[in-house]
Amino acid sequence: MLIRAKYYGTNDLLISHSLQRAEEVINTFSLTCSNRDINDILEYYNILLFFDNKLYLPSWDEKRIKEYTQTVNLFRAIIGRFLNSIQGENLSFLYQQTDKRLKSDFIAILAKYEVTKRITKEQFTQFINDEPDAINFIVCERELIEKYNQVIADYLSNNIKCAELVIKHYFVKNESHYTNTFMPDELNREQQEKIIRAYVNWDSANLNYLRLISGLKKTGDYPISDEVKLLAYRKVINYQKEFFKNGNATIRFSAEIEFHDQKEPILINYKESEKEHIAQYSYNKQWFSENLDFPTLLNNFIFLFFYVDSYYCCQFLSNPHFLSIIERTMGLHTNNEYFTGVGFKCVQNLSTLQMTAYRAILKQYNIEIEELYKWFFEDYLKKEFGVENYLYFVPSANANYLEKILLIASQLDAVLKQFRLYINNGTIDRELFEFSSAIYKIVDTPSMIEKKYLYPNSNAINRVLYYLFSDQCMLSYTEKTIDKYDSFIKLLANEDIKVEDYPKYDQVELKWLIEIGIIFEDKNGFLRMEYSLYEILLALHLNGCIAFSYCSKREKQLIDEMIKRGDLVVKSSLFTKQEQDYLDYMLNVQKFYNGPEIRNKYVHGNFSQDTQIHEKNYIELLKIMTLIVLKINEEFCLKYPSNKNTMVVVP
Repeated sequence: MLIRAKYYGTNDLLISHSLQRAEEVINTFSLTCSNRDINDILEYYNILLFFDNKLYLPSWDEKRIKEYTQTVNLFRAIIGRFLNSIQGENLSFLYQQTDKRLKSDFIAILAKYEVTKRITKEQFTQFINDEPDAINFIVCERELIEKYNQVIADYLSNNIKCAELVIKHYFVKNESHYTNTFMPDELNREQQEKIIRAYVNWDSANLNYLRLISGLKKTGDYPISDEVKLLAYRKVINYQKEFFKNGNATIRFSAEIEFHDQKEPILINYKESEKEHIAQYSYNKQWFSENLDFPTLLNNFIFLFFYVDSYYCCQFLSNPHFLSIIERTMGLHTNNEYFTGVGFKCVQNLSTLQMTAYRAILKQYNIEIEELYKWFFEDYLKKEFGVENYLYFVPSANANYLEKILLIASQLDAVLKQFRLYINNGTIDRELFEFSSAIYKIVDTPSMIEKKYLYPNSNAINRVLYYLFSDQCMLSYTEKTIDKYDSFIKLLANEDIKVEDYPKYDQVELKWLIEIGIIFEDKNGFLRMEYSLYEILLALHLNGCIAFSYCSKREKQLIDEMIKRGDLVVKSSLFTKQEQDYLDYMLNVQKFYNGPEIRNKYVHGNFSQDTQIHEKNYIELLKIMTLIVLKINEEFCLKYPSNKNTMVVVP
């Protein structure tokens, strides 16, 4: 099967494959050819897009680019002449002859080359009725929507499955190659609501769309009624009950925590079967009974429960790089959705289970978790760093979970506001704290460290990360290793591999990586990477950022070079961007629609009456407060490294 050149945009990571095909087309082009079909024309159209955007193969020199450009410019007249033959009568025939990958281009040229001047509203109506899949591409073309406004509005209203297009337009994250979709003005909000309501009641409604509808929050762009959302929610629940009642196979992911008499502080074991994956954590119970000092009890969150890694980055949040290919491509994702794949649910459940078990263990010694926070803010920071007036209020011994949540929710704001005061003034003035009515977002809390985090800041660095770490990049595959490795970086670390071991179309990417200094060829021609650079790129992959303070001298040198090139940008904040997203997801409804919005619900009073839910939410808030304590401790340790008696000494 012939795979034609297809333009997907300037950020397409597989662009070289299409450019190699474009080179074949250009080299074999003949102006006198008389048997071109619609697919040849659409391929010319795509090649023109590459050249209009100045996208070329690295192997092309200026002379070749100039020659190819002259040839490609001849395509314009050929495209125009062919399109003049398109009429309303042969529209469906040509569309049916179009390769599946080029159907979107067929619809695009109808508008771009003014073919619609020869297509009446009646003929366009007949076309979309005969070719129902065309509507998926039509809504991506503003000119078509404007010209056939009423026709398209009627079609969307009368075809129940088109409700999915309406939902996608307003809510679904655009991960296709189309930049935007458009809705006809004639389809007003009342009609759109009617379409979606009918879809929810439809027996063949897609479960993914029902889930999305049930979890939507009201927005200014398109408010879906609570009644429709409730209908969708009930249908999802019924579907799930039926699914599991019928004994459908599922894979269970779970964690177990136990406390035993053992030498090691912690033992980790994994049990896997076709239906079950269990992470088993066994802790030395004697360690807890013999180490009840508060510094150690807080350090346990680092060294036993792994709430943060060696860079003090939170480890129980969602990392998009660890989503499986199925999770990345299947289902629907909205523009303001927090990704909650299997990996996130596993680390989230584990950290929750650890907090629950830890709290139960400490209760045996009459210690509450929140007492550790009070000690940290009021005693530790004062003794070790001279910070006065940093207060934390703990709930009374007989407080119920609702009362505990309401207090700790307010303390989240209070401890960060006090931290901000200390950064700005070098002290915490209680009168100023109580006098101030300013409202700050938790995620906007600043840092005392000027060069704390560095983030990817260029298409080039994102491309590098894709080539090195993605399980979808073909650089991980060679005839020698087949599919032994799921990423190029693993292959590079474990094999002696050369550029010539790859097919020519992959060599383009390898030569680019060599050209920009990511990898190099040793004296034997084997591909290598400097370890310091690997550490930098691995941190970007794992945490989405680099914690500059923990880098070696060589790593800092490389980072400074990357900053100068524009590949990295410096940010200073208490939390990393991934941590900020996690906190917003868990606490509020400002950025993500699908979070538990714990703080928001309790502040506004629309919380559940279920005490078990209160207990679960309290545990989640304890986790967040623990993270805040660890991050603030890191700040003081980094700011004042000469202090040797800190809770945890960091570089």
